[in-house]
Amino acid sequence: MLGGHHLAVGSCRAPSVASDRVMSADRWPAIVAGLRPEVVNSALGTTIAKAGSRQAIASIDHDTNVAVAPAAKTAGARQFLMVSSAPARSRSTKFYIATKRQAEMFVTALGSERLDVFRPRLLVGQRTHDSRLTERLGILVRFVDECAAAALL
Repeated sequence: MLGGHHLAVGSCRAPSVASDRVMSADRWPAIVAGLRPEVVNSALGTTIAKAGSRQAIASIDHDTNVAVAPAAKTAGARQFLMVSSAPARSRSTKFYIATKRQAEMFVTALGSERLDVFRPRLLVGQRTHDSRLTERLGILVRFVDECAAAALL
């Protein structure tokens, strides 16, 4: 179970019809199927610190995508977008990266009309109540590297 995690569904068919809904994760596949969306975007992801265990990470980063992607295809969605992780390799010794890659492989095997997998190196942005020191150091190193590369041009 993904207690505390929710699906937000927005519709922009017309301004007066726009709505947001929040549902518990165990209902996502049925909700997606019922909405019959054209496009489904999955940006699911967490950290060990937030999830609390490897099992919880796998439930969020893998299991929910593995449940929602086929529901989207069955419902007629022509496109599935998924935020993964770079470098997502199934044989990685890093649990998180291997989990992301396994979810990618499953979603790819579905054969959707269109699949877009995004593999960001680092997700940068304002975070509240989440220090992520290692990630902040990675952002700094990336910035210095990009500045050095730009200076060479």
